This record gives sequence, structure tokens and C-alpha cells, in this order.
Amino acid sequence: MVGWHLMALKSGQMAGLDVDDAKNPTFAKATNLLDSVGASDGSGYGYMGPNPTPTMTAVGLLCRLYLGTGPRNTGILSGVNYLKRTPPGSVNSMYYYYYAAQVFHHVGGPDWEAWNPRMRDLLIAKQDKGSDVNKPHLKGSWSPAGDAHGGAGGRLMTTSLALLTLEVYYRHLPLYQRGLNSDKAMKDR
Repeated sequence: MVGWHLMALKSGQMAGLDVDDAKNPTFAKATNLLDSVGASDGSGYGYMGPNPTPTMTAVGLLCRLYLGTGPRNTGILSGVNYLKRTPPGSVNSMYYYYYAAQVFHHVGGPDWEAWNPRMRDLLIAKQDKGSDVNKPHLKGSWSPAGDAHGGAGGRLMTTSLALLTLEVYYRHLPLYQRGLNSDKAMKDR
């Protein structure tokens, strides 16, 4: 849930809203939480402690990027290398793909260029083609069957995350090419 909330707060901040103040240091609290579930070098994240999983690492890395850690930070780069060991098609988790795609997009470079076409092709291949004549309304959606979180979120969640993953570069300019603290953000923090 921290990932979703932090993305919303960062979006509000980028829109000019005051989302963090001295009375309620939200970003500092998010940093403390990430510190408590992250590997000491910042390369991996767990759910309740520092036992990294691909999904939680993708969420944690994205949160760190939103909190201002630069894309050339050694923890971020090590985390990206960890995520590269779980490429598109190696797990059945749209939740993982959603967060990992954003991490790769914001870090950019050859890793994003390798990730994106594989992710796109996988998602297009998994999209319901409408072959079941008894369920034509499913055409264009993604099945939750076998997805790690599909049972909880169903077809609507799976389809929503697939679409958001496919359009990541339409929805998000890379964080570090916006001009917002770009000199500071590019440094290894």
C-alpha cells in the first residue's frame, strides 16, 4: 500500500500541492519504512522485513526514486540488476510487472530498452482475443487466472495493471528528465 500512496502523494506534489510538512513528515516516514524492509545497500526490499522479493523490490525501488534517490545510485542500479533476473514471462504477476516497468522506465537506458519490448509482447500475447464465443465481452481484457494477485483483484485489476504497464511511457515522463532537481537527482545519493 505504501507504493500506491507514495505515488499519489508524489503526483500531488508535482502538481503543486503541499503534501509533506513539519507536522506530518510523510516522506520521512516512508523513508523510515523503506529502511526497515530494505537490504542495507538499498538493492532489495521485502514485505515485512529485509527479505527481498522481485515484487517488493520493484515497489521499493520505485518509492526510492519518487523520494529523490537518483537513478545512478548504487542501490538503485543493484536493484535493477536484481529485477533483470526476473524478466517478463518468468513470473505470473501483473503487480510485479506494473512496478518493475515503472522502475525500468524511470532509470532508462539499455535496461529499459531491453525490458519494454519483452513486456509489451508478453502482455499483447496474454490479452484475451475473444476466442470464447460464449464470452465475447472478455475480448481485450487480461485473465487473472494463475496471476499471483489475480484472485484478490480479479479481471478488472489484472486488466487495469496490464494497460497501465503498457502505457507507462505515455503516463510518466522519466522522473529525472523533467528538470525538477535534475542536477541534484542525477547524483549518486
